Formats: sequence, C-alpha cells, structure tokens
Amino acid sequence: MFTPTLTNELYATFTYFDEHFVAKTPRALLKSTAGYGYNGIFDNGSQQLPQLQTYAEYGGLPLSLTPDFSLGPLFLKKFQPNGGDNLTKSIGKNTIKAGFFVERVVNNQSITNGASNGAIRDYYYGPAGTQIHSYAGKYPNGTPAFDPMPHFTSGNTLANFLEGQIQDFHQDSFLPSTDLYFWNVDGYIQDAWRTTSNLVITAGVRVTHLGAWTDARGTGPAIFTPGTIGTAINQVTNPFPGFSVASHE
Repeated sequence: MFTPTLTNELYATFTYFDEHFVAKTPRALLKSTAGYGYNGIFDNGSQQLPQLQTYAEYGGLPLSLTPDFSLGPLFLKKFQPNGGDNLTKSIGKNTIKAGFFVERVVNNQSITNGASNGAIRDYYYGPAGTQIHSYAGKYPNGTPAFDPMPHFTSGNTLANFLEGQIQDFHQDSFLPSTDLYFWNVDGYIQDAWRTTSNLVITAGVRVTHLGAWTDARGTGPAIFTPGTIGTAINQVTNPFPGFSVASHE
C-alpha cells in the first residue's frame, strides 16, 4: 500500500513437474532374453520385444503395451512460471484497476505411446476351419497378391498367433521427444464507478495474447507439402519428400 488510495499487488508462482518412466525388470523386455531374432521394419537400434496389442475382446492376444525403454529414458518435464501485477487507485467515486499477467508454459517430454519396438496386433479370424490369406504385396497392375498356399484358422486367436499367423505388424522409425513452449500475456484496465449508494457501473478492457507452441530446439513440426512429393530424395535437404519443417505450430 503506497497511500490510502493507492495499492499494488505483485505476485509470482513457479510450477515444476518431473516424471520418469522405468521398467521394473528391463532385461525381461529385451529380444536377447527371449531369443527373438527379428529386427522389425526399421533398423532403428531397438533392442526390445514388440508390443502385443489387441482390438477389444476380438483380438485374443495377451496385452503387452510396453514402451520402448531401449532407445533412451522416457520422461515428462513441465515448467510453468508466471507472474503479474495489479494496481488499484481510488479517485472520488471511481476505483480504477490496471494490471498484467505473463506466463510461459514449457512441455519437454519423450513420446511414451510410440511403437519404435514394433507392435503385433490381431483382429478377427472367424470360426475354426475358415480359410485365411497371406498378403504378399501387389501385382504390377496394382491388384493385391496373396500367398497361393491355403491357410486355415484354428478358431483360437492365441493358437493362431503361436502358429505364426499375424494380421498386423507396425513400427515407428524412431522415438521422438518434444521440447515445446508458449507464452501467455494478458493486460487489463477497468473502472468501477459508484453512481449511487446501490448502483456501481463497471467497464474495462482486457487484451490477451496466447502464443503459438514453439520448438525450443528450433526444429518444429513436419508440415505436409503435396507439391514436393515427386521431388528427389536428398538426405540433407529433402530427406522426406512431401514434408517440410516449420519452427512454429
């Protein structure tokens, strides 16, 4: 309080959250422990067994939704400092307030729901004796090509899996991490005018700027650019035709 009619409130808060995800028995998830000799679609250095996913009760596989711990630590870090100031001045029948608020929201985390170790998923096979087909790419004319050898379902999804019948395998090429932040800046001014003993008229203006998510590393997200799909691949200047990178989202 500066004077009986002039007061000021200055405040600041800091919030920090740090969480790390670790496997209880990391060795049990490794390919070498289970004798699993397959590398997956991408040679990304993952040493962990693929996940086992399912589709409701139709999938039939035991769930094993294990993030890939072999490519580095999985973490979640959030930092959220903010501060502001409120100034109040009384002049006769008017009470004038002005102030501002500034906040920076930081979200630095690795992706915990990716499948850089690969994921096996089954959906529905049909009753026992139903013929199933193995997909083997496409013919030159674009029509699907199937394995000519007939295969039949056992009627049990887990038994089909143990026989080597897999409907879907997908894998992420790497396990990304993001370090993003944005600014939230507000300012306001208002006046409360006591016209009578039982009537107060309040008017004011507030301006808010909610900034865009920004990549702290300066890399930014991938943006789809259809015009570059047919361009030549260049590992330095054009590693992914059809996509470009922007520093802001």
